Amino acid sequence: MHKLVAIVGSGPSGIFLAQELMKQMGPNVKIDIFDKHLTPFGLLRHGISPFHQKLKNKFVNTFEEVLSNSNFIGGVEIGKHLRLQELLENYHSVALAHGANSDWELGVPGEHLFGNLPAFDFVNWYNGNPEFKDQEEYIEEILIRAKSVAVIGQGNVAMDVAHMLVSSPSSRMETTMPTNVVKTLNRSHIKTVYLIGRRGPLQTAFSTGELNELAKISDCLVDISPIALQMIQDNETEKEVLKKSKKWKSKAKLMKKIHNRYIEAVRQGLDQKMPTIRLVFRRSPKEIIGDKHDYVRTLVLEHNRLEYKDTADPRGAKCIKTGVLETLPVEAVCRSIGYKVGDVVSEGENPLEIKKNHLVNCEGRVKGYNNLYTCGWAKRGPTGIVSTNFKCSIETAKTIISDFKIKENAEVKTGMEVVSKLLNQRNVKFGSHEAWERIRKAEEKIGRIINEKKKIDKLAKDKKKN
Repeated sequence: MHKLVAIVGSGPSGIFLAQELMKQMGPNVKIDIFDKHLTPFGLLRHGISPFHQKLKNKFVNTFEEVLSNSNFIGGVEIGKHLRLQELLENYHSVALAHGANSDWELGVPGEHLFGNLPAFDFVNWYNGNPEFKDQEEYIEEILIRAKSVAVIGQGNVAMDVAHMLVSSPSSRMETTMPTNVVKTLNRSHIKTVYLIGRRGPLQTAFSTGELNELAKISDCLVDISPIALQMIQDNETEKEVLKKSKKWKSKAKLMKKIHNRYIEAVRQGLDQKMPTIRLVFRRSPKEIIGDKHDYVRTLVLEHNRLEYKDTADPRGAKCIKTGVLETLPVEAVCRSIGYKVGDVVSEGENPLEIKKNHLVNCEGRVKGYNNLYTCGWAKRGPTGIVSTNFKCSIETAKTIISDFKIKENAEVKTGMEVVSKLLNQRNVKFGSHEAWERIRKAEEKIGRIINEKKKIDKLAKDKKKN
């Protein structure tokens, strides 16, 4: 008898889990993948910057193959259209791969002012997530008003946001961004983006490679102030770290190179023509101050000092607030301090236990259940890149298969036979793999038309220049 598995979420972790289960179990498993969107692939589709299209292309063919060998049910939200308990009753195993569904707030005065923008909303909007279409008017007004933007955070998402804000119209046209998004972004007048981190240059969440990638963006300048570089030299612990570690020495060397490159650009007057991303270190947001109309006008930052416990790894340094304040004149503040893993249970059901921003689990088995599992961000917290989910999902697959062997004489389950009836009774119009295929082909057709128009526009501009 084959096993019925329901996976909630069709992002990378859910797809990798389905792939591993099919690889290990073959025809002995039947997988239904539920997603609240009519389109699959989650983070790959709505979370990765359009400037990283090569990364998306790297996975898309594999994901399509997995989806074609499973049953995709789109437009169904667990906790809203279906109760989690209903899935557990109709499947041998249920795996939660729903990721994160909101972001953490800064928790400072002034976060309600016009001009505050969660990175979670902004990223989903510029990737064309239909759930965030109603944000366009608000985002457009922010972009038109703002000349300086503070991005709180220095992780991958923060860097993508900064890049998006200062990218040129021509570079945006070369991506797969929706036309309406490109038009809205092209109306902006942003000249400066501050990338603000609460710790120092050696504690940044981004890697040396990611910083190098940011510095190579042709549309803007990147500046790391000499004060930031001096932070390393003034700290005896960090000087010792640089002597012992090639990794950290390489990061510090790149930062100095970026600063020197910026100085040369200023000498050539390029800073008057191009927008700038400025990296700011050892600062935490203290307050956002608005004008009489409640529009963001000033960001108050508090200086931090670092306290080391482990001198071998500077990333473990603890931030200590100093009470020293400074202000930045900005018209918008975009918070990018991490995503929040949410629950999927329906009203009246017992909430799942969440600690340290992930579902409490043991090797993917959710605490308190015998047939509920998790993988991806829901399992370990919202960290890592797309491929990080691969190892995570393999571990969960092993746990599910191991439990199947123990419960060899499990009762018969009905899967979609019953679940589809429940959805129809509730008038839920759910999608299928065939429906997704039609959407994908329509998107490809629209993409070809848009690309042809882009080529014509580019030729017209080049001809005008000559």
